[in-house]
Amino acid sequence: MNLSGLGERFANFYRKYIPNSMVFAFTMTILVMLLALIFTDSNLITLLESWYTGMWELLGFSMQVVLMLILGYAMAVSPQFNQLIKLLARYLKTPRQVYFLIPLIGALLCLVNWTWLILTAVLAREIAKEVKGIHYPYLMGITYFSGLSWVSGISSTVLLLLNTPDNYLIQNEVITNVLPTALTLGSRVNYVMVGFFVIVVPVICWLLAPVYHKKQSLDALLITNTNVAKKTDPKQKNERIEAKKHLSGWVENVALFPYIIVTLGLSYIIYHFYSNGFELNLNIVIFIFMMLALLLHRTPAQFGKAIKEASGNISGVIIQYPFYAGIMGIFTFAGLGEVFANSLSEVMTLDNYIFYSYGIGGAVNFAIPGAGGEFAIIGPGILQAVTDLSARLPPEVVNENLARATLAITYGENCTNMLQPFFFMVFIIPIMGVGTNIQSKDIMGYLFLPFVLSVVFQLLIVAFVPV
Repeated sequence: MNLSGLGERFANFYRKYIPNSMVFAFTMTILVMLLALIFTDSNLITLLESWYTGMWELLGFSMQVVLMLILGYAMAVSPQFNQLIKLLARYLKTPRQVYFLIPLIGALLCLVNWTWLILTAVLAREIAKEVKGIHYPYLMGITYFSGLSWVSGISSTVLLLLNTPDNYLIQNEVITNVLPTALTLGSRVNYVMVGFFVIVVPVICWLLAPVYHKKQSLDALLITNTNVAKKTDPKQKNERIEAKKHLSGWVENVALFPYIIVTLGLSYIIYHFYSNGFELNLNIVIFIFMMLALLLHRTPAQFGKAIKEASGNISGVIIQYPFYAGIMGIFTFAGLGEVFANSLSEVMTLDNYIFYSYGIGGAVNFAIPGAGGEFAIIGPGILQAVTDLSARLPPEVVNENLARATLAITYGENCTNMLQPFFFMVFIIPIMGVGTNIQSKDIMGYLFLPFVLSVVFQLLIVAFVPV
């Protein structure tokens, strides 16, 4: 099968007919308002009030996602991780080894934090410089594929959100209490899914490796010989040396205060787990990453520099989440969510709700890339429908059904990221595509077969593995 040809045909369709994510946010806002006018008793003023009210409902969650992204990036660009990348690059000698180990390493890294896809991208580029015979567009594709493991890891925002006290689903009475991570991240379903990403995905990438062509090597694709590493400006270096002579410069470049803060933070982390057991939610995970990032960068100056550099990747989250929240407001306050839930209740049963949850999660992702924003829109309706279907069941079974539905939504959304790579343009091309003219059309075809295989594996796992 000509994967490159398949990728180009798919990419041409994508380029011609699929607008960017900001346009999707606007389009979905208008579409949802029209649906609410048609299927609810709300008038235009009621809808506008619901939209406006909802816009501010996810501010806390948006800030949590922003912090997760910034701190994960800051850890990825620390000197310690850079040394680790250079060490790993020495031991990979053949393309086949690379095609297997990069997805394995990427899956393990992204189980810790979804922003650590950056680390995998840096590692993959460094290895492509050293190992001869690497098909670089394919390597970019499987590097992205490896990062999808985050959905089963400890930075899985939706799963952590449901275990966060007083989250917006509880506030809006979609669920009555937190959904413990023991039923989501710690479930047998998710453990098997972790095995899929760590074992099956590297094998898939190894088996589907295309025939190498010299034109597809990194050397051939580079359009300049520009050194992509940032060189230190001598003038800036002299300014930093001069600044250290003053009290303010000295304080900014010593590790004393960060070490005090990290010690205090570590003390609280120990207290938290001692008091609550190994209970994870968004707040404690972000706090741990904050302390680790501060420890790795040591000085306030270096930490501030890393945070400033990381902040360039968050514009989409900052401006798009209010629109997602506005759409959620229409679903919640204008009654469209109730209509959606009732419609789902008519077609969903306890035998098929998993497949509906997975399919809806995957389909809506084309319009709203980003697990948190998408779940804010479709999650309440699906979980309400599952709650209604489970009304006569014991509470523990209801929670298991809610957990399975949530997992199905997140897995479905995550899987279709291979066909709608919103985050691909954030994490992969800015790092691996530096100095080349590589675009998504050159890569996406290599993700089509992995997508099909992933759908099959994931549906089998989420449908038949016990919670």
